[in-house]
Amino acid sequence: IAQTERILTCLPQNLRNSSAYSAADMINALCIATKFPNSNQSLHTYNPHTSPSNTSNIVRAYFMRIVRGIALEFLEEATSARDRICSANCDRLVRSAQCVVDARLKRGKKGGEIVVIPGHQLGVFVPDTVSDNRGIQAGDAISILPYAGPYPMSAESLDRNMIEATVSNVQPLILRLQDKANAALLLMLTDPSPGNVYRIDKLANRMGFNRQLSAAVAICSSSNDNPHNPNDPSTAATRSDRRRPYPDLIQAITAMDENIDRVMLGAANGNYNVNSNSNNNNNDKQNSTSIICGRAVPFLVADESNDPSAQESIRDTSHLALERHCALEGLNASQRLAVKGAATNRLTLVQGPPGTGKTAVGIRILKYWATLTAAAAADEDNNNNCNGNGNNVVSYPILATSDSNIAVDNLVEGCANVGLRVVRLGRPEAIRPELLKYCLDRPSSSSQQQSNNGANGNSNSYNPPTSSSSNFKEKMRRLKSAQVICCTCIGSGGDILDNMTFERVLVDEATQATEPAVLVPLTRGCRQLVLVGDHCQLPPTVLSTKAEEEGLGVPLFSRMVACGVPPFMLDTQYRMHPAIAMFPSDLFYGGKLQNGVSPPERRPLAGFPWPREEFPVAFVPIQNSVEMDDGVSKYNEAEAAAACDAVSALLQGGQCGVSDIAVVTPYAAQVRLIRRLTRKLVQRPPYVEVSSTDGFQGREKEAVVFSAVRSNDYGAVGFVSDWRRVNVSFTRARRALIVIGNDLTLRRGDMDTWMPWLSWADAHGINMDKPGVPRGRYDADQMRRIRGGTTAAEMLKDVLERQQ
Repeated sequence: IAQTERILTCLPQNLRNSSAYSAADMINALCIATKFPNSNQSLHTYNPHTSPSNTSNIVRAYFMRIVRGIALEFLEEATSARDRICSANCDRLVRSAQCVVDARLKRGKKGGEIVVIPGHQLGVFVPDTVSDNRGIQAGDAISILPYAGPYPMSAESLDRNMIEATVSNVQPLILRLQDKANAALLLMLTDPSPGNVYRIDKLANRMGFNRQLSAAVAICSSSNDNPHNPNDPSTAATRSDRRRPYPDLIQAITAMDENIDRVMLGAANGNYNVNSNSNNNNNDKQNSTSIICGRAVPFLVADESNDPSAQESIRDTSHLALERHCALEGLNASQRLAVKGAATNRLTLVQGPPGTGKTAVGIRILKYWATLTAAAAADEDNNNNCNGNGNNVVSYPILATSDSNIAVDNLVEGCANVGLRVVRLGRPEAIRPELLKYCLDRPSSSSQQQSNNGANGNSNSYNPPTSSSSNFKEKMRRLKSAQVICCTCIGSGGDILDNMTFERVLVDEATQATEPAVLVPLTRGCRQLVLVGDHCQLPPTVLSTKAEEEGLGVPLFSRMVACGVPPFMLDTQYRMHPAIAMFPSDLFYGGKLQNGVSPPERRPLAGFPWPREEFPVAFVPIQNSVEMDDGVSKYNEAEAAAACDAVSALLQGGQCGVSDIAVVTPYAAQVRLIRRLTRKLVQRPPYVEVSSTDGFQGREKEAVVFSAVRSNDYGAVGFVSDWRRVNVSFTRARRALIVIGNDLTLRRGDMDTWMPWLSWADAHGINMDKPGVPRGRYDADQMRRIRGGTTAAEMLKDVLERQQ
């Protein structure tokens, strides 16, 4: 399997589309030829009916699915980069910071390093940082190509001349060649002769691909040493063994596909229901994955035991610790259940519908783990002092990750607010300015300021040492003294964490991360895992259509739910007016989402002519609008004008400001159009925020105006019909939700989500064509039955069938 990994890390960046699919087929053949361990090689132990050869086949199938998915995604990104280089003019690429032209190269201080000296950049202003982080960043793979003018590169020239390197520093731009030992290549590139100039173009993210591949290899490889105690000094564990998660987690993850088949078979017979957040003690109704995830975990690795009789004792000890440390104070009933489960179970799923405080629950779990770690360390220090033993085997830091930098910043802020020692890993330019003091690699310009703050008692501030060796030692000291280390899922695969073990891992917004990305933080010796997310909101973004069809877009959280692992659902929302929360609760959460706020606490905003008094939801029908194409996107001018009218009315009401309103729409072209119109309405910053639905997930505003865009006679609504996208769009507002669209198109195009919502709007008299006039009857119980009994396996049925 290690040999397979070495081969896959050499996937080329200059494949054409047809070659990319051929490469994916070759990857299948490579996985089939790979030798995998059987159960006798300590991968894991299945039930007695599972033979070693079948175990090997299960692992092979899992490895093939993961590797094929990440390879297809990587090759899709690589072909997109190739097409960009071969079709776009250089000025456009320079403006987006994805290309540097007319560059001379000179040797760096280290072997294989090249310093890029940019020439005249075609008169294009290039900002120091690009707001959307799509520009060239540290760790990116880039191509070095001869520069012959500001024109697209021919495909033949690209294939013949492309040299790949990795960015090791951005300012100044320093590259590290893949082939460090090629002295002739280095000499050619750094030749100072006139005309020896190059263009530097951003390629696919090889670092992310390699880290996900390495995680899959660690999950599926065999263990040669003691997997139960990676900190045991008596075992000479290899680097791979130290990285592997606890065997229970490996078994639960690699057996998912097999268990999903069983659950789907049970669904056909109507004999299961996994929509419960309570512990089910009837093992006959649980498959192996749910049993494994529900096993009790002692806090110390030395207390791990396979004895079933020890489970109740471990749970009792955990519950007593929760009470002793007051870890459940201030939480509602569903939040307390989630924290109890996370404190005890091997793998815990916390489902947090909008506004239920899932990040706050995640912070509470982290604080509890950190408190127990500190108590265990104090006990161990006392024992060592009494026995004269200086060995310390307690693993101090906890790893908290998420797929996006925004979510990681929220974790950092939450940890700091509750007094935890937190360190943030990642690029400083991707971190909120007020959180840079927690960043391990914060810019030197802010270092002095933060060191001055350190005199005021900030334990996270320090003066960076001048030498590289002392700088590294100081970084390691900070990491090892931290209680929580926060980073992105892919960032957790960084070299600086290679010598550290994280027994406890929490992944926030886990349903927005692909399964291979979540495997990366697990392969830091994870023994207990908590996934926080909501499989009823938007899934991860996947570029490759083929990879998405084969299941790469199905996150680990959703697969776990699909194969019978019951999530702890947080059932009380504190964000929305009860009227705004009514329909999402009934249709998307089976009526289980309760309200923690009352209508007087969320009074409707003045200014807009609400069709019903004290009911801050309205549908504005636009019948004669026309949807227009803009490349692969769409826009609707009539709806854009109506959205601006709604924003203007809310602003004139005087109860909210520009920063309290957001306009949300599924299409990028509509975002651009409405943004131009609102900037005419509000002529100076701050402007009204206009965002795509995908970009607004996890956010909230006092008022949200939604534009559906689609308007045609044949009922085509595209991805607007995705019920998860509708759920996200309708649950961002606190006091005002205004929906704009063509009701005829929406009713005809989506019978499962938009038609029920429009029927709900008619029944409550909020359709602006007849404001305040109820039409029809809304049956809440029937609406709750539509998805209240729908399992995740049924939600994912099409994807899972394609995967098979």
